[in-house]
Amino acid sequence: MTELDYRQALDFFGKAGAGEELPATLFVFGEPYLRKRIIDAIVNLLLPDASKRNLCIEIIDPSEGDNISDAVEHLTTFSFFSGKKVVILKNASLFSSGIDINASLAKIQACYEKKDMKTAARLFCSILSSRKLTLDDVEPPGVPEKIGIDPASYPDVTCLDELALHCINSGLCRDTGQSRAQGIVGLIEKGFAPGHYLVISEDSVDRRTTAFKNIKSKGNIIDCSVPAGDRKTDKEAQRRILSGLAAERLGQAKKRMDASAFNQCLALTGYNIHVFMANIDKLIDYTGKRPMITAKDVDDALTRSRKDPIYEFTGAIAEKKADKALFYLYSLIDEGFHYLQLFSAIVNNVRKLLLIRGFIDSTYNRNLKPNTSYDRFRTAVIPDIIEYDAVLKKNIESRLAQTQAGNANKKKKAIPKEYADLLVAKNPKNAYPIYSQLKNAARFTTPELERVVLLLSAADIRLKKSGQNPVTVIESLIFSICAHRESR
Repeated sequence: MTELDYRQALDFFGKAGAGEELPATLFVFGEPYLRKRIIDAIVNLLLPDASKRNLCIEIIDPSEGDNISDAVEHLTTFSFFSGKKVVILKNASLFSSGIDINASLAKIQACYEKKDMKTAARLFCSILSSRKLTLDDVEPPGVPEKIGIDPASYPDVTCLDELALHCINSGLCRDTGQSRAQGIVGLIEKGFAPGHYLVISEDSVDRRTTAFKNIKSKGNIIDCSVPAGDRKTDKEAQRRILSGLAAERLGQAKKRMDASAFNQCLALTGYNIHVFMANIDKLIDYTGKRPMITAKDVDDALTRSRKDPIYEFTGAIAEKKADKALFYLYSLIDEGFHYLQLFSAIVNNVRKLLLIRGFIDSTYNRNLKPNTSYDRFRTAVIPDIIEYDAVLKKNIESRLAQTQAGNANKKKKAIPKEYADLLVAKNPKNAYPIYSQLKNAARFTTPELERVVLLLSAADIRLKKSGQNPVTVIESLIFSICAHRESR
């Protein structure tokens, strides 16, 4: 069958018609952002009616505890509904013949110390898979020795017994990567139920494995890998990918970016596709109707992103983009941020969204319309916000005066900071952050935000009293907040 790179595959799926015949098996590996775009293109082609996708897509992720036999069952069982069915198999480690044991053990210990048992368990299962072992082979105690790890050589890994017990209780590591691959290859050779498709998504692949060679002979392979080194050729390849993605997004918005602006944006983010594309979206909003994005726009609009990575995290939640929020969650945890810092950031952002929602629902909101441009926001909506804040400030001062009525000898105090934070626009001259927050607040109704406040209260109790993995608690919170996102 065919092997395509990312760009070739995107062009093919974009040009193919709804009736285009695809192989029943498609294997996508490489960079996560590019993989997601390819999988979205495949789904759009196979299931053009977005309203029916929830009934026609099954996502199986063994790293989350899903059983790979569920994928087999979905692929061999006739659907109750007419039409096609797509099974997406993620993170199954089907084609890995070996791993860096030193790096994996170091990551396991770091995740364990941060109480991130989910990631630690996934890495632990990868070690078992690479050594063709199951949990039955390494039942605690004495897990390091049973795996073949000398405790004297790896004295810092003290958690493997507890981790193995966690995997047993959670139903993880039920089979090895090798047995998974054999089962999937056997199924591919037998064939699926008519109209059923399997999309396999992996970070990396060992092309030498028999499983990979067998699947390549039966389906399409899409290589989304990007060189990760610092050589000139690697940097040029990374730059081409980002340049192509930026040009595509800018073209959709009928905008252009000069070379100096692109270079400056790249310098702010490095090769991080998620952050880079989020910044391109910001610049599109920031420049309004202007067709050209300049280096000055990058300076004005993106400075905060460089200084405040948590802003990207809370922004993704406010946009109801769970996948993007989880990406920033894991990145920030890896960078050393404490989970309570991230939880507090969510709380503060929801509080701000409630305040802005108060303006949106008020009679002072006279000029805000759906899809209001940034230019119109500055000229028409900011004056309404200033008027709203002035009335709010006057009410605050009045209430403070009443509390000080019995203290005639005391000087009148300025509004305390906690009350000043109730204003929508503390600095109306810096309008773009307000514009972004207002767009996010418009994605929620007031009852939805009130529901989110209850979710925050429940998560706060779980973080402080339940003993649960705090990252898992925040993950669950993110999914709950983003639950009402529109169907893809």
